[in-house]
Amino acid sequence: MKTPFKKSRDSYSEKGFTLLEVLIAMAIFAIGILAVASLQISATRGNASARKVGEALEFAQDQIEATMATPFSSLSAGTIPTNTNGYTITRVIAAARDTDGNSIAGIYEVRVSVTDPSGVERAALRFLKPANM
Repeated sequence: MKTPFKKSRDSYSEKGFTLLEVLIAMAIFAIGILAVASLQISATRGNASARKVGEALEFAQDQIEATMATPFSSLSAGTIPTNTNGYTITRVIAAARDTDGNSIAGIYEVRVSVTDPSGVERAALRFLKPANM
């Protein structure tokens, strides 16, 4: 009795993956993981930047509220010392000007800017304050 012809083990009909297929799949997977890692780094940087801007705006708003509550005769322009995370707050007081560039009597423009520890200006707010307040 003859046995039917059996295929050899080296035949392509075997189940499984070749080494080349595994290497290609690993390369595609590695490229995908690198893209996700890049997105994660970018998101982390964006969050840190947003946190710095938020902190700076909070400091500027606090300074504006303090300036509005202070009588004009007690105000002075210049750098306001702060020990909060190394931020520097600068307040500039100048005569307010109309659209023609003429000064407006009795009204002053106050500019508050906040610089982070690296020297980047993160917030700048301006408002008008009457001299009689």
